[in-house]
Amino acid sequence: MQKPPAPTESTRAKVLQGSIYLVIRRGIGTILSFVGLLYLTRIVGPGAYGLFTSVFGLVGYLQMLVQMGLGVYLIRSPLDTPREHFHQVFWWLLVSSLFATLIGIALFILVGQFWVRQEGFVPVAVAMGLLLPIMVLPTVPLALLERDLDYRRVSWIEIGSQVAYYAVGIGMAWTGWGAWALVSAFAVSQLVLLAGFYGITRYRPRWYWNSELLRDMLHYSFTQGLSGWLYNLRTVAPSLILLPIAGKEAVGYYNLAYRFVTVLNFASEALGRITYPAFARIQHDLPKLCRAVNEGMYLRLLATGIFYAGFASIAWIALPWMLGAKWNIQILLWVFSLLAVPMLVGAIVGIQASALHVICRNGVVALSNLFYIIFYFAFSWVLVYWLASGLKVHGFALASWFAIIPNFIILHLGFSRFIGSPSYLLASLWLVGFSLILLVPVVSGWLAVLALPFLVNPLSFRTVRQLISQIRALRQSTPTPVEAFQSDLTP
Repeated sequence: MQKPPAPTESTRAKVLQGSIYLVIRRGIGTILSFVGLLYLTRIVGPGAYGLFTSVFGLVGYLQMLVQMGLGVYLIRSPLDTPREHFHQVFWWLLVSSLFATLIGIALFILVGQFWVRQEGFVPVAVAMGLLLPIMVLPTVPLALLERDLDYRRVSWIEIGSQVAYYAVGIGMAWTGWGAWALVSAFAVSQLVLLAGFYGITRYRPRWYWNSELLRDMLHYSFTQGLSGWLYNLRTVAPSLILLPIAGKEAVGYYNLAYRFVTVLNFASEALGRITYPAFARIQHDLPKLCRAVNEGMYLRLLATGIFYAGFASIAWIALPWMLGAKWNIQILLWVFSLLAVPMLVGAIVGIQASALHVICRNGVVALSNLFYIIFYFAFSWVLVYWLASGLKVHGFALASWFAIIPNFIILHLGFSRFIGSPSYLLASLWLVGFSLILLVPVVSGWLAVLALPFLVNPLSFRTVRQLISQIRALRQSTPTPVEAFQSDLTP
C-alpha cells in the first residue's frame, strides 16, 4: 500500500493555525457555556431545564441519524471532488430532514401522550421537531470550510451562535417564559449558524440527484457511523426512562450534571481529536501504535481527572451562590460524581476505540457500544423503577457504571488481539485516585487523603516527566505559524 505524501509546509501551517483557532474557540465556548448555562438555569430552575433537555436529546439524536456522517464524507473526500457531490448531499439532507420531521413529530406526540405524560412535553417536542431541517442544512457549507481548514471563520460563527443563544434565552427567561425561553434561544442560535455558514461560503445548491452516487455516500456513512449511533442512544434514555418515572426535575438535575461533565472533558476531547490522524500515520507499525495508545491513555486520563477534581473541590462552595435556591446542590454534586467516574474510564477505552477505528476494526467498536447500550438501558430501567423517589436520579447516573464494564472488556479484548497488550497499571492508580477525590464533596474529606498515594507516587512522577519531555520535543520540531495567526486577527 502506497504511503500518503508528507504534508507540505503550507498544509502544516494550516493545520497548526486551525488548531489554534479550535483551542481559542473551545476555550471561549467553555467560558460562555459555564457562565451562560449557570445563569440561565438559575432563572428557569430544574423543571424547565429538564423538560427542554429531554426533548433536545430526542431531536438531537434524530439530527444525527439524518446527517448520517455525510459531513465527514465530504470532509474526507479528495480536494478535486466534483461540486455535484456537495449538491447531492444538500438535497438528500433537505428531503430526508423534511420526512424525518413528519415522522418525528408523530412519534413525539405518541410518546408524549401514552408514555411520558409530562405537562408541556408535546408542544415543546413539536416545536423542536420543526427545527430539524434548519439543524442539518449547515452540514454542506461547514464541510467546505473544514476541508479548507478555515477554522477561523468556523469559530467566529459558532461563537456568534452561542452568544445569540444565551442572549435570547436569558432575556426571555427573565420575563417568565420557562422552557420556551430555551426553545426560542435554540431556534435563534440555529438560524445564526444557517445564515452564517451559507453567507460566508456563498454556497448555493443546484439541483442534482444521482442514485448510484447517493448509495455509495450512504453506504460509507452507515459503516463509519454505526458505532456512534449505538453509543449515542444513551442520549435518549433520560427522555424515555427518567422523565416518565421520576419527572422533569430529575431530568434537569441529571442533564445539568452531565453538561458539567462534558464541558469539563474538553481537554480530553481535544486530545482525542488529535490522536485519530496521528494514529493513522503509524497504523502499519502495530508496536508503535500500541505504545502511542498507552501514552495517549495517560494524557487523556490526566487531562480529564485534573479538571473533574478541580471542579469537585470548588463546586460545593461556588454552585450554591451561582445557581440559587431553586437547585439542591447536594443532589447535583452526587449526580456529577457518579457520572464523572465512568467518563474517566471512557478516557481509557475511548483512545483504544480510536486506534481500532484507524486499523478498520469498526466491528469491535460497534459490538462494544451495542453491549454498552443494552446494559445501560437495562440497569437504568431497573434502578430508576425500584429505587425510592429521592434516589431515582442517582440510580440513573449509576447505571453507566455497570454499562462501562462490557464496553471495556470487549474493547480490551479487541485491542489486545489486533494491536497489542495495553498497560493499565498507572491508569488504574490514577482512576482510583481521581474517583476518590470526586466523592469528597458528597462523602468525606478523608477520601482526599486516601487518594494521595494513588496520584502521588514514583511511577506517576516518572510518567509525567516523560510526557512533558515528549511534548517539548514535539513543539521544538514543529514550526508554529505565529505571524500568520497574528495577521489573521488583525481587523
